[in-house]
Amino acid sequence: MEPTLLFVLVAAVATALATGVGALPLAFGRPGRQALSDGNAIAAGVMLAATVALAREGVDISPTRALVGGLLGALGIVAVRRHLPAQPGLSGVGSWARMPAAR
Repeated sequence: MEPTLLFVLVAAVATALATGVGALPLAFGRPGRQALSDGNAIAAGVMLAATVALAREGVDISPTRALVGGLLGALGIVAVRRHLPAQPGLSGVGSWARMPAAR
């Protein structure tokens, strides 16, 4: 089934509303460390699931294009990391564990 313009519009509006609802708790104060940790874990899980779903769909349509897209994405990440100025105290993912998430 091909999505219609109305379906895409409704999905976009629902996504925008969900984003706003997700930010509502911040209007009532600063979240604690556990709440930030839980939120980050949930967000990472959702992003990982979306990545897998998109990669599977891409492979179903064109394995070659999916591979090229994945490689270009990885190269983009490497390029950005090399060209952004280094941040003091951030030498890699392992060092992020000591960084406060609530900055």
